[in-house]
Amino acid sequence: GRDAPPRCGCLGSRTSRDRAPRPARGRALRLRVRARTDPLHARGPQGGDDPGPPCGRRPSRGRSSGRPVRAQRVAGRGARRARPPRWLPDHEGAPRTGLYLRSQATLRLRGSARLLDRRELGDRGAQVPGHDAAPDEPRRNRALRHLRARCAGRGLAHAAPVRSPRPPPIPRGRASRPAAVKGRLASLDALRGFDMLWIIGGAEIVRALAEATGLAPLSWIAAQTHHTEWNGFRLWDLVFPLFLFLAGVSMPFSMEHRIARGDGRRALHAHVLKRACALVFLGIVYNGLLTFDFAHQRYASVLGRIGLAWAGAALIFLHTDVRGQVAWAVGLLVAYWLAMVWIPVPGIGAGDLGPGRNLADFLDQHLLPGRLHRGNRDPEGILATVPAVSTALLGVLTGHWLRTARSEASKVIGMLAAGVVLCGLGLAWHPVFPINKNLWTSSFACLCAGLSLLSLALFYYVIDVRGHRGAAFFLVVVGTNAITVYLLHDFVDWKALADLALVERHVHPIVSLAAALGLQWALLLVLYRRRIFLRV
Repeated sequence: GRDAPPRCGCLGSRTSRDRAPRPARGRALRLRVRARTDPLHARGPQGGDDPGPPCGRRPSRGRSSGRPVRAQRVAGRGARRARPPRWLPDHEGAPRTGLYLRSQATLRLRGSARLLDRRELGDRGAQVPGHDAAPDEPRRNRALRHLRARCAGRGLAHAAPVRSPRPPPIPRGRASRPAAVKGRLASLDALRGFDMLWIIGGAEIVRALAEATGLAPLSWIAAQTHHTEWNGFRLWDLVFPLFLFLAGVSMPFSMEHRIARGDGRRALHAHVLKRACALVFLGIVYNGLLTFDFAHQRYASVLGRIGLAWAGAALIFLHTDVRGQVAWAVGLLVAYWLAMVWIPVPGIGAGDLGPGRNLADFLDQHLLPGRLHRGNRDPEGILATVPAVSTALLGVLTGHWLRTARSEASKVIGMLAAGVVLCGLGLAWHPVFPINKNLWTSSFACLCAGLSLLSLALFYYVIDVRGHRGAAFFLVVVGTNAITVYLLHDFVDWKALADLALVERHVHPIVSLAAALGLQWALLLVLYRRRIFLRV
């Protein structure tokens, strides 16, 4: 047979006899390597005394100094592969660092991201070292590093990270380190479900049991299912702050997920604004908007305060680091305390914290439209939303703590210690600034945050550390659709539906209340099984 036609192995080029025909169709991915044109590159990319490739042949067709070297890879069957010159990084004295490769190579990518991932990286993309170690690095950046290293002939280990030409979508508010916690924390959903369980019927069942049995422990728990009139604290006062605190805990997880998928600061701000507006609107609907009685419409609401406080904490999270968030949480509590004590109310004076006579109630009387919840005051008013932002921020700081790479025991101990400190701070603040849920005083915010931390530490240890997730399934079903069940509990008479479902109409009230709670849970279970969640 005839000998194979001569070819230059170092250049990877072939003679006209050895070339495969160009495919008629296919999508191309072009890589362009530009050589610098400075005095050191008079005769080639590596310097003035460059002897060229080992075979002595010089590159042709525009491969001299200052002209681009093209390497074309054609996707499709029977594709022709033409590699860039191998002598580019292998010449004697050439630097082998990622900085050199990044300065010498310029890539132009043409084609879709799917073409880039599947046809260029192939199945090896998931096997590249560090491919899964940096979840926040866009796939396009990983592909750029891979292709640039292959173009230079040195391998991925010698390629330094490159910057995407797009502006980085990660805002300054990324405060926590790469998280050791992966996936959704079941303890958060379980504790949220435990909180909502009291609202949708748990408190009524406890009251009925206490009335029927007369047991002292049940009677004490039943007494705790009512709000305090003014100053003081009962466990029922913790239901609302605990929900807001848990919303803050989940914020670092949800925001980091949005950042990792490529959302920029504008998209994050739009998400915060839309969620706040949606919660405020749902709160107004909950207070009777559909009756169209605007003269007696109440505009302040529980959902509205959750939306505004969460939005304020989210904006602080996006624009500050952990130290800034601590400063904001402390500063808002102190500023609210000083404002309530030192700013005089017209006709009353400064420092009066009585109902309807304090600064917060005065602002609600003159600025809130519609009807106030208690005649001359509203517990979900305007000024009292400021310390509620601090409650959400304390939850955000707890979320940062859970996302760190510390051991599970350290996380539990840290939450317990912080909870004890905050409870002590709230009790110590009480003589100066009384614990008051209606005004959401700074002492009340500290006490509720401390109790929320202690509760979360207990649930986190039992469910996520010890692994008792099956026992918490009943609560998780409620916690994953908390807003849904909160709205349905007001619009649907579940007790009447339970009475219709019971065969025996004349049953004990406890049975009727338990059946109503069971109907609500059954509906939530159907939504949970079908993966239907109300996302606001």
